[in-house]
Amino acid sequence: MQHLILRPGPQLVMREFRPEPDDFDARPNEVDVTDRAHEFLFELITLHADLFSDLDQPGCDALFDDLGGRSPREIGRAVRDIEDSENAAEWLLRVFDGTVVVKAPFRDRTGREFRRAFGDARRADKT
Repeated sequence: MQHLILRPGPQLVMREFRPEPDDFDARPNEVDVTDRAHEFLFELITLHADLFSDLDQPGCDALFDDLGGRSPREIGRAVRDIEDSENAAEWLLRVFDGTVVVKAPFRDRTGREFRRAFGDARRADKT
């Protein structure tokens, strides 16, 4: 029988328990599965990135003239970081060194208004 055991720290260990009838003090046979755990986490993170990239694409299409070579995920993450009262277009220009171009109708929006428009575009795409 195998059990996945999480220990404090970065070690992830799989233990196979086989009680030995004549030796009760024996330690369980441990198989290090750290590499497999890292591969699993990498796949999970990659899937997560692809998912959010697809979710942010409609907002990027609706609010930006040019993404400046950035991925929709990078743009979406930056949009979520804008302070509520900050001018979104100016903030994005500073963060992305002037490479990202916001569409004219959205250039005067605050961070809160810009995030709402970004979310509305995402929701509108689903319908």
